[in-house]
Amino acid sequence: MEQRKLIRPRLHVNGPDDRKKRVKIAFPPYWEKRRNRLNAEFVREVEETVVKEVEESDDYGFYKTGMFLYKSVAVVVKRDNGLWSLHIMSEHPVGLPLIREVRYKFLPDNLLMAQLFPSREEDSQLSGVMLHEVPTKEVDEEDSDEQA
Repeated sequence: MEQRKLIRPRLHVNGPDDRKKRVKIAFPPYWEKRRNRLNAEFVREVEETVVKEVEESDDYGFYKTGMFLYKSVAVVVKRDNGLWSLHIMSEHPVGLPLIREVRYKFLPDNLLMAQLFPSREEDSQLSGVMLHEVPTKEVDEEDSDEQA
């Protein structure tokens, strides 16, 4: 199993003014080839993710929300109302082995995740694969503790 390493982002100053800092991103080989064609907004989202704080950790790694580049896919991890979701996007078909690999790399182990299939109309508007956390008893208990 691949071990996760915490890498501190390297901040580079653009000139004498300390206010403008950029993060140096190590692109996976697939994305390095396409680096010059990537949308500036897309790269900015990845840079913001690099400097974000870790939201959760377990025996298998450290997890946070944001945009990630992994192999040939772009991965968006979100957390809404305490529930995690994962969106995998690629120019190529995404198979089950890659979905499984991405799920365990970017989300905590204790989650129950499901892929939902929307109506045909909605499906044509979405690209990629989306996984959503299925609330379990543990999540329900945490939510009731927060509300009390």
